[in-house]
Amino acid sequence: DYTVADYQTQAKEIIGDLNNNEIIPILVGGTGLYYQALVDNYTFYPMKTQYEIRKKWEQIVKEKGLDFAYEYLLEIDKEYAELISRNDQKRIIRAIEVYEITGQPFSSFQKRDTNTYKLACVGLYMERPVLYKRINERVLHMIDSGLIEEVLWLRKNGYDIHLKSMQSLGYMQVCYYLDGFLTKEQMIYEIQKETRRFAKRQFTWFNKDKRITWFEIDKNTDRAKLAEKISKHMEGQLFSM
Repeated sequence: DYTVADYQTQAKEIIGDLNNNEIIPILVGGTGLYYQALVDNYTFYPMKTQYEIRKKWEQIVKEKGLDFAYEYLLEIDKEYAELISRNDQKRIIRAIEVYEITGQPFSSFQKRDTNTYKLACVGLYMERPVLYKRINERVLHMIDSGLIEEVLWLRKNGYDIHLKSMQSLGYMQVCYYLDGFLTKEQMIYEIQKETRRFAKRQFTWFNKDKRITWFEIDKNTDRAKLAEKISKHMEGQLFSM
C-alpha cells in the first residue's frame, strides 16, 4: 500500500532534483496530511503490526459499525481523527492500533520540523454555495466523461473495492452502484455529498495554516489578472531578503 511516508520520500527526491536544476517546484494539493508531512518534514516512526489488535478492531467494526471506532479515535487522538475521513477504516484502525501498542496517540509520532523549505503558500477561496454548485456540476461531468466505464474496466482487470485506491471518492460509490446497492441517482448524490464534505474538511484544515495567503475567486474573476497577482505575491515571498 502507498503511504504518506512513501509520498514524502518520493516528493523530497523530486524537489531535490528540481532545486538542483534551479527549477522552482509547485506543490498542488489536496490532502492536508500529505502536504503537511512534506512541508513540515514529519518524521514517521516504523511500528510493528499487531495482528491480534487489528483483527479485534476489524471485528468490532463488523459488530458495532465504523462510526463506533471513529468516535473512539476522536477520544484518544482528536488531532489525527480530524485529518482523516470517518469512512477511512484502514487509517482509523491503524491509529487505534498504534495507540493500543504504545499508549501514545498516532499524531505524536508525526513530529514537525517547520520551514523545511522556503514557501510561498497560496489558497483559492470561493463562497461555499458557489463552490458546492461547482462540485455538483463537476460530478455530473465526471459521469458523462466515463467514470462508470473506467471503474468497469478496473474491475475487469482485477481491481476491486477491497483495494485502498478503489475506496476513494467516486470509485467506491460507482462500485456500490454496479453491485446493485445504489441506483444511479443515489450514486451521483452520494459522490456529490461526500465531495462537498471533503472540500469542507480541506478548507477547515488549510485555514489553520497561517502561512497561506488566500485569494477569492468567483465566476466574474479575471483569471489572467488573478494569476498575475498570485505570481507577484509568490515572487515576493520567495525572493525577498
